[in-house]
Amino acid sequence: MLVEQSDGELAEVARRSVKPVENTTEESVRFDWKADSLGERKLVLEIDSVSGEVVLTNNTVSSFVNVVDGGLRVLYLEGSPRVEQRFLRRVLSSSPDIQIDFQWIDSVRRSRWPVSLEQELSRDYKVFLIGDLDVDAIRPQDLEKIRLLVENGSSIGFLGGFHSFEAGGWGSSPLGRLLPYARDPLSRQRFDEPIRNDLHEKGPITIMPDEQFGGVSILRLGQSRQESDDVWRGLPELDGANRLPRLLPVAKTLATTATGLPLLVAREYGLGRVLVFAVDSTWRWAMQGSAGAYKRFWRQFILWLARREDFDGERLWLKLARRRISVGSPLVFDAGLTLPDGTLVQGSSISATVIDPTGNSRQVQLSKNMESFSGTVAGCTEPGDWEVVVKADRKGGEATARFVVYRQDLELANPRANTLLMQQIAAATDGGVRLPEELPDIFKEIAQAPTVSKISQEWSVSLWDNFIIISMFAGCLCAEWFFRKRWGLV
Repeated sequence: MLVEQSDGELAEVARRSVKPVENTTEESVRFDWKADSLGERKLVLEIDSVSGEVVLTNNTVSSFVNVVDGGLRVLYLEGSPRVEQRFLRRVLSSSPDIQIDFQWIDSVRRSRWPVSLEQELSRDYKVFLIGDLDVDAIRPQDLEKIRLLVENGSSIGFLGGFHSFEAGGWGSSPLGRLLPYARDPLSRQRFDEPIRNDLHEKGPITIMPDEQFGGVSILRLGQSRQESDDVWRGLPELDGANRLPRLLPVAKTLATTATGLPLLVAREYGLGRVLVFAVDSTWRWAMQGSAGAYKRFWRQFILWLARREDFDGERLWLKLARRRISVGSPLVFDAGLTLPDGTLVQGSSISATVIDPTGNSRQVQLSKNMESFSGTVAGCTEPGDWEVVVKADRKGGEATARFVVYRQDLELANPRANTLLMQQIAAATDGGVRLPEELPDIFKEIAQAPTVSKISQEWSVSLWDNFIIISMFAGCLCAEWFFRKRWGLV
């Protein structure tokens, strides 16, 4: 495997030896590569040619990847297939700089609990989200590892639900040490018992930022504090909330109900952050005309946990639908300007240019799609590396992305004879299958076989365009008219 370096040259970073068992086998090969710098990089996979190989063009495959700054990966654990998790996953996945990995630990299959998160926790997650999930679903050693990760810089958010917080036993788990409220073992909600009303606040409820700590970036939905509070007052009401136990002195209440019930509580734990959000019906904001505020809130929720809430400035982004296309295929791409809170800049203007492998450039027409732009690169007839460049009129921003145009000869891509297909064709055409060494016998059979000529002719006869039918039809009409006159019917 070859990887493009910062100076533009390709350097070998990995090599594997594969010994196929037979000619028609397919072998999967895995390469590991760790980037040492940010930016777009070209990856090339090459295989050495063998003696007698006819086609060499399919021995190389290339593509492009973007190396970002650490990446913001989120692990979302959920125990209930509720509406909230579907909307939450969708809105977080729409952010280009957030990658969310979802794992549903089904509460119906409690006989398989606790599950192991060893493989998931080996990845570099910046944020953990725990939804309506009972603590018994996860191994204690995995919970302890999550606590250590939070202590060393990761962050965690707990969401509302019937088995969230003390109802799910989280205060008595290894994660209880980082929660912003006091442990209450008597608040446990068992699966075989009715839902305890004393653990929940019935709706409708309205979320309002706290007077003291409500100015935090998570709750900033307007240009000013007053404008942000007005937006919060106008959001649709929610179905209900969890009642949190007594808060610890280190806890900060960021948002409450109109009656003062804590809904959004934060605290610092080691180098990480902890958020407790005691509701599970914010999807109503997206469904009742406040989709923009819904997306902005949840994006800021994740960015605050990841300590990225202070990013300033507008960001010009470019997203290609594919990185590899065949000759003649169109390439679709999207571009736009995004504010730090994830919202698109209104009234922006963007231009796009495509550069072919020979260095020639041409403009690409863009169409407005809400507040972003979409474009299509057509006429990609030259194989090689192409580049799309978009520029914004605001502050002169520029973003680029490359893609590969490859030429594939379907006839020569696999020069091996497909005997099964040839047998099927022979059977469908009343032919036969013969070995190559039988070729002289085939010529003899053709020479000795008598010449057979078969001619097929078709005739069509229409019963309506001859004299007899016309005469019979006219006679019937005349007879009908004669009897009607005779009997006085006309």
